[in-house]
Amino acid sequence: MLACNVDFSVDGSRLPSLVQCLININNSFRPEDVLPRIIKAAADPRDFIHEPERHAAILDYLNRALRFDGFEIQQQGGRMHLVEAGKGVPVLSELAGLSEVIDFDTVRCRWEAIQAGA
Repeated sequence: MLACNVDFSVDGSRLPSLVQCLININNSFRPEDVLPRIIKAAADPRDFIHEPERHAAILDYLNRALRFDGFEIQQQGGRMHLVEAGKGVPVLSELAGLSEVIDFDTVRCRWEAIQAGA
């Protein structure tokens, strides 16, 4: 919560304290300034590098809940974006995913092999 610039302290147990903090944010004057940061941080793919299936499950869970409010969270490249449901840019996210697939060490090795054979 600190990374989202939210003042949070545990009073007793962590989960009830977190729930109360989120309720307070939701009841605040401008929750739309804070809640998107929290949602994107909760789905940050860097936190699930060794557990990609857990990341997929969290995205599914969040999207099922967000759709009731007309939103969804999408990964485009390495970043998460909160967008209106059905308004994502699938071509851009697909292209961003392709750029992550390129292994530049492999490209360099193949280039050197081609040059050596020429």
